Amino acid sequence: MHVKEIQQNDQIKIEPSYFTLLYLDNAANRFKVSDDLRPLDDIHRLQKLWGKIEKRLASKTWSLSQIYAFWEDVRKRQVYDVNNFERFVKSDLINILNIGSQKDRQLFEEFLQATKDELLDLCLYWNLQIRKTKSI
Repeated sequence: MHVKEIQQNDQIKIEPSYFTLLYLDNAANRFKVSDDLRPLDDIHRLQKLWGKIEKRLASKTWSLSQIYAFWEDVRKRQVYDVNNFERFVKSDLINILNIGSQKDRQLFEEFLQATKDELLDLCLYWNLQIRKTKSI
């Protein structure tokens, strides 16, 4: 069916768009595309997440060593079952990044979700390992 043939009450199926971040350090890597596709909307979440991290780094609320400590601990715990993993992530958010579940509820929930769906891992990898962003 062509778009010009669409009538009122017709059902249209829209396929979601996806992206992946690739770092092409040499020409041969342009043929290596990972299966790690993310919904296109995650680009905005990535930018907002990194913006919040940068803001806390700039204000000296967090240090790069805190970010790396959190990131490393979360990566170690990914082998745990879902309930234990979430429990450890919550503990790390409170104890390493000092994001209290009561005082910074929205930030706490946002970082918890981003950690669970691995968006935070992608954000930190891209900005700290690939872009090599330094403390502001």
